[in-house]
Amino acid sequence: MYIIGKAPIERRMPPCRCPTNSLRMPHNHYVTNKRQSCKETRAQRSANMARIRSKDTKPELLVRHALHRLGFRFRLHARDLPGHPDIVLPKYQIIIQVKGCFWHGHTCVDGRLPKSNRAYWLPKLRKNKERDKRNDRKLRSLGWSVRNLWECQVCALSAKLLQELLASIIHKSNAR
Repeated sequence: MYIIGKAPIERRMPPCRCPTNSLRMPHNHYVTNKRQSCKETRAQRSANMARIRSKDTKPELLVRHALHRLGFRFRLHARDLPGHPDIVLPKYQIIIQVKGCFWHGHTCVDGRLPKSNRAYWLPKLRKNKERDKRNDRKLRSLGWSVRNLWECQVCALSAKLLQELLASIIHKSNAR
């Protein structure tokens, strides 16, 4: 609080950008150099992690909408295939995996390793990568063409560019 003359003037902090702020949940802030970060309780962290989806994510929905606009028909999360791939185009023998950068260890900024609890995260993310490679090998051995799209790539493209990318992926695989 700053005092100018006799009336106190409260210093305004920038709004918190953490996920809990949008839910109006109480949380603690540690402010360093105009940058805010949240120290969440165990219950709050658990609630945040429980809301992370494995299906119907924003990048996956963008790809599905683009494919649908292009007139392609597809299956979702086929349980009869290894790894339950995100999008299956049976007519073209193509599988499109939309991978989250953090969870699948992409080399972009969003794929960076967490600074805390590395003893937990390093083995977990390594196992995710190994499982992805194993499932891709199994799918290819079954005759499927596997294409991986990263969250950062999908979200950075406009709808038109995404449609062009998907059309080129399908037509290249179909030409083989």
